[in-house]
Amino acid sequence: MNEKYKGIRKRGKVVRLLLGASLIVMLTMSLMFTSVTNVAGAGCTVPESAYDCKCPEGSNEGKKHKSGYVKTPNGCSIPFEPSWKDNPVGEPGCSFKDACDAHDCCYGTCNSNKATCDNAFREDMMQICNSSCPYVACKYWANIYYWGVVALGCTHYSNNQNDACEKCCCNGYQDCDGDGSCECLGECCGAGTPNAGACYDPSNPEDGCCAHDEGCYDGTHPPDKCTTCYSGSWNKGWECEGGECVPEASTFVLLGFGLLCVGGYFRLKRKEN
Repeated sequence: MNEKYKGIRKRGKVVRLLLGASLIVMLTMSLMFTSVTNVAGAGCTVPESAYDCKCPEGSNEGKKHKSGYVKTPNGCSIPFEPSWKDNPVGEPGCSFKDACDAHDCCYGTCNSNKATCDNAFREDMMQICNSSCPYVACKYWANIYYWGVVALGCTHYSNNQNDACEKCCCNGYQDCDGDGSCECLGECCGAGTPNAGACYDPSNPEDGCCAHDEGCYDGTHPPDKCTTCYSGSWNKGWECEGGECVPEASTFVLLGFGLLCVGGYFRLKRKEN
């Protein structure tokens, strides 16, 4: 091999490397500025497991896929949207669109792993190159697209996760006041109670969802409802009936007996006089 031919080959390698590096930069710019589309009922299929709350080890606060959120993929993202963006090889059967769509959906699923998404993206493209597109250029472009998302796709991945995820609680804890902290290991007081948003401990009867001097609620739906009435001390002489605090039946008996006694006393006094 003469020196002239070696020089041509060397320059060709340099040109290909420069083209590849330029494309990685362009691809990354596209990933950074591509908007995320949320269309309910269309686009990616969200696995059922994504809706399960996942918390880091040792934490009760985690994330799960946001209800009603479905990302819509947009093929391979290249600045200025050239006609060849999905098929840089330019041959029939060499389109990377399905692989790019699957990669978009993976990024747009809450709690997905970026490295897993990127590796699956490369495998999908290589499968296309090995089956329907037997061209050397196919694997070359597949690697360019792959390294583009691996090296510089972190911002795009993070943006997708922020859009796809919502906060949740694990290990039986709840966020009663809606501040994102999972501090209640019990039940939350409902909106119809004076202590709405508070944490209720079912094992402590005095730790209910009502203030001690607040109303009377149907006791058939605890812990959102209160079952005690206040009269100086817990449930002393009062009971909850039909949603109102009324004197207990025993109270009426005692009151009646007391009135009889008073009436008898005054009758005796009259006879003595």
